[in-house]
Amino acid sequence: MSPDLPTRAEIAARRAENAAGKAALGPGPSLQRHRTLSIPTPDNVSVRARLLVPTASPRGVLVYLHGGGWVLGSIDTFDRLGRELARRSGWAVLMVDYAKAPERRFPDAVEDAWAALQWVPEHAGAELVDLLTPPAEGWRIAVGGDSAGGNLAAVAALRARDAGLLLDGQLLIYPVTDSDLDRPSYRSDPASRARLDEFWSLYCRDEQRTDPDAVPLRASSLAGTAPALVVNAEFDALNDEVDLYASRLAAEGVPVERHTMAGLHHGSISHWGTAPAASEALFVVAAWLNRAR
Repeated sequence: MSPDLPTRAEIAARRAENAAGKAALGPGPSLQRHRTLSIPTPDNVSVRARLLVPTASPRGVLVYLHGGGWVLGSIDTFDRLGRELARRSGWAVLMVDYAKAPERRFPDAVEDAWAALQWVPEHAGAELVDLLTPPAEGWRIAVGGDSAGGNLAAVAALRARDAGLLLDGQLLIYPVTDSDLDRPSYRSDPASRARLDEFWSLYCRDEQRTDPDAVPLRASSLAGTAPALVVNAEFDALNDEVDLYASRLAAEGVPVERHTMAGLHHGSISHWGTAPAASEALFVVAAWLNRAR
């Protein structure tokens, strides 16, 4: 049964509060170049994105999908994290402002994420020649995200496999991988369980909660997807489904690396400036990206 859902005014207030909280963390590092883009989608509703470029010749392009329960957040509120990822890794980071619920529900966010991922190998070199110098061996491309963005990244990695688009990695930071909220890690955290139930109800209809494009843990096969780095927080209601997804990837032959942010909770990757364990996780991410291919 769906929970009582917030009004549009309440959602707007939560978005403003979320943005203020992210702004209070301070600005991200200065980068050599950046540009806000408009990426076309098959339904002719373009998706806004921002390319963050640390050097004239980045090592690859990470398509990044931010967290926020498919409802909150934007490329502006996560700009700081994207800049730090670019600075530490030497990769260009393409932040994607995918469709937000409840104004645009499932599968719109999935389609936006997939359109942005496809756009990189097809158009980035030609359209951004003034920003990027392609490496001689060709672009390394990875997809990543945190929380709901990790969900979209996992789904995009599955689509890439099915479409024959070679990815060099999938970065999954405490990803939402299933809609089953009755696992022990959820039962031990009723507040997070209720919040995720609300997000799910805003994102999609009840009958869509088993669609593999919404819940990648229910895909018939994970084999053949890109090598994965799965990052979780020690105290996180999502840990059971994160563990299940990482275990399935490994069991089905996908190279998987794991990292746990000790002592931290869900959402803490954005606190890299004040939480040493979050900063350490970004170093792990950077090192992993630079081992790709």
